Amino acid sequence: MKTLLVLVSGFLLLANFALAEGPAAGSDVSTLTGVVVDNACATGNKANIGEFVKTHTLDCALMPGCEASGYSLYTADGKLTAFTKASNAKVAKFLKSKKGTLNVEVKIKKSGTQFELISIKHVV
Repeated sequence: MKTLLVLVSGFLLLANFALAEGPAAGSDVSTLTGVVVDNACATGNKANIGEFVKTHTLDCALMPGCEASGYSLYTADGKLTAFTKASNAKVAKFLKSKKGTLNVEVKIKKSGTQFELISIKHVV
């Protein structure tokens, strides 16, 4: 019985260490606020992107050519970062189902030079 107790205790101790080294320990998940902009419009308005995103509309972002170009997030610090291909589909689905502005809060994980979307919601 004592041996079983020692084995179970050892197992639980190892499991605890394994969980501590899971996603939270090495995670680089960030929460950012910004404006979703399609890559076609972002490329066409690169010189004045900060002003452009103030007037860019949801209807434009959902036009077939704009949607097909994928999406990026423009943040207040002037950075424009593209979403991964898989994330673009999630962004498009979100924009279609949630009529509102393009101002969002996202939870992302860096994937090279792009963002991998974890969650997205509208902000005012």
